[in-house]
Amino acid sequence: MKRWKAVLGIIFIFILGAIAGGIISTAVMRQCRPWGRPPSREEVVRKLSRKLDLDAGQRAQVEVIVNDAHNQMRAMRLEDQPKIESILTDAQAKIRSVLRPEQRQSFDKLVVKWKERREKMKKGN
Repeated sequence: MKRWKAVLGIIFIFILGAIAGGIISTAVMRQCRPWGRPPSREEVVRKLSRKLDLDAGQRAQVEVIVNDAHNQMRAMRLEDQPKIESILTDAQAKIRSVLRPEQRQSFDKLVVKWKERREKMKKGN
């Protein structure tokens, strides 16, 4: 009987740990974003509204300001995109030149993944 109590106690502690881990993970993930992704306009407005206790009129004005800034930054990124692509392509060519043939194949696969990730980020914008 003592053995069963010990086993049940361990199972109970394990379940409590899993629940606590899930709660903590969820809380942490709500605070984090994927690497490199800036906060969305909605996140910025929500955070400012909450931290500054904005009234409805202020919130509407802040939302317009945040949207305008977002549009300006997006236009700037679109202007600079060809330069950025050129720099990346040049760097990739230089890296490729110092790699052995088997390394180049792996590097080319990484480059394809990076391009796919950038395309996903562009669509998410």
